[in-house]
Amino acid sequence: MKKLLLATAISAFVFTGNASAAVPTITVGALKSVNFSAATGIANAANVAGTAYLDGSSAATPFVESAIKIAAAPNSVIYKYYDSSKAAFTYIFETAATGFPAGLAASKTYVVHKRDKGGSVTAVLQASTLAANKALVTFNQTLPTVSGSFGQVASTVYPCSQPALDALAPVMATCTGSTPVALAAKPAAAVAVNLADVDAVQFASPLNGANSTNSLLTLAKTIPSSSIATQVFGVAVTTKLRNAMQVAMVASSVLPGTCLTTDRETEACMVNFTTADMAALFGQGRLTDWKNFRFGGAAGQNLVEAQAAADQPGNSDVHMCSRTAGSGTLATAQIMFENAPCTINEAIQSPAALTIVSETGLAGSMKAYHATTGAGELENCLETMDGYNVANSTSGATMVANGTFTPLPTFVGTANFRWAVGILNTDRNKNNALPYRFTKIDGFSPSNKNVAEGKYKFWSELSLVGVVPTAANNPLGAALVALMADPATIAKSNVEQTNFATTGYLAIAGKATFDTVIAPGTLISAAYDKSRPVNPLTHADNLNTAGSVNHCRVGNVLGGGVALPGLN
Repeated sequence: MKKLLLATAISAFVFTGNASAAVPTITVGALKSVNFSAATGIANAANVAGTAYLDGSSAATPFVESAIKIAAAPNSVIYKYYDSSKAAFTYIFETAATGFPAGLAASKTYVVHKRDKGGSVTAVLQASTLAANKALVTFNQTLPTVSGSFGQVASTVYPCSQPALDALAPVMATCTGSTPVALAAKPAAAVAVNLADVDAVQFASPLNGANSTNSLLTLAKTIPSSSIATQVFGVAVTTKLRNAMQVAMVASSVLPGTCLTTDRETEACMVNFTTADMAALFGQGRLTDWKNFRFGGAAGQNLVEAQAAADQPGNSDVHMCSRTAGSGTLATAQIMFENAPCTINEAIQSPAALTIVSETGLAGSMKAYHATTGAGELENCLETMDGYNVANSTSGATMVANGTFTPLPTFVGTANFRWAVGILNTDRNKNNALPYRFTKIDGFSPSNKNVAEGKYKFWSELSLVGVVPTAANNPLGAALVALMADPATIAKSNVEQTNFATTGYLAIAGKATFDTVIAPGTLISAAYDKSRPVNPLTHADNLNTAGSVNHCRVGNVLGGGVALPGLN
């Protein structure tokens, strides 16, 4: 069955939009540290102008961080605390004396809490009317003193990095530690910024985390969703799998021989999956053995046997680095590759197999799903599957647990790597420093240009669900949302990937400009411009108003006779 297809009309939706709560001490003076200890009091409370609570999409956290960098003053330090065990962030930054974002005050300190753990469903839980759901979404509350850097007494457990100041931009000091963090629910009076990779109604399905306890089966259908920006997702493969696919594609004359030498990291040599391939890889009970994956048709190269013996994994089982139910990344993939839950209720992964981490049975007889609660953990999964050795990454001689991806899969008596596929946002692994690579889908790379031209379709509209932050109820949250929706600031957030150009985010269709009249009532847009990236496609209805986003609609050009160059 086909997805719902609606032609839509252009309409801009402008977000305007803090709530005060207990904030950390920021020690002023030449030496700075962040102190979350309630016992010390607030040294400069009068200068803390506001606190914002953001939750939901882990894929969007780098995007949020980019907005904070734009809001912060040049020649200042943004203090970032990250607790990897709980995927909870806190940022403390200062605005400039002039040129600060609309809605914020000059030369003031602001605090942003961001909760990642659980993914996009946490935004829907926070936006629901059920108090028990809201209590599940917790944020950093009290921490031990951060010191041990900037000349502080090095006796406590949360030291910060010490970046060099930059007169033209803020720099970020990352503060981490191993002591458990106290978490607490958002203050009841604070208006949260709830970010989901897809619209709230998708979380009314058990495939995306709804159950009788959280009541999202019914509540999610009542929560409005308004798009902020287009978010580009990608399919990633471990580097060893990428290399193996290139070998098989060259042997099958799908790629030229230079893809194994000088051109390996170019866009022309990116490996490719079709939409059908992805459905087979993620679908339960479908492709379980890499030996059944080939290029060049039935007579083409078997992916495993095309490799030299040393380049074959110790087991040909298919490993999938996936996400837990409730992830917006997973929800987007299910819509893209299975049209679920739009017209069918088949998950792209077996719920009973979410946390399989060891192989059983004959080689090639199973598909191992590794569920992760955030994009960072998914990266760790891909690194681990590739045999990445944290202690000795150069040789990769021994596989060890990486980051928060535990427990380590049991590969007893076999080679120390597996071929694995994952799904995550494309503004990661910018310099190919980590052992995974993004792939093409249906012949197109996940570049912003390909999205804007309708050629690459694995994208979603990052949505604000529930109450919209405004200048009255949440000035800091509203300012950040406005930055995230602005094409000019989106351009600053995007990354230039090593092998396939600009990717990350685009502004929503309501920001599109149609400036050339080719017939009465018919316009054509300007060419894609990476300095002002806009996606002319939307999942919104014909008015593109607040609450109108529904990802079960095909991404479609905003209405009324508008033609766009390059759309297929």
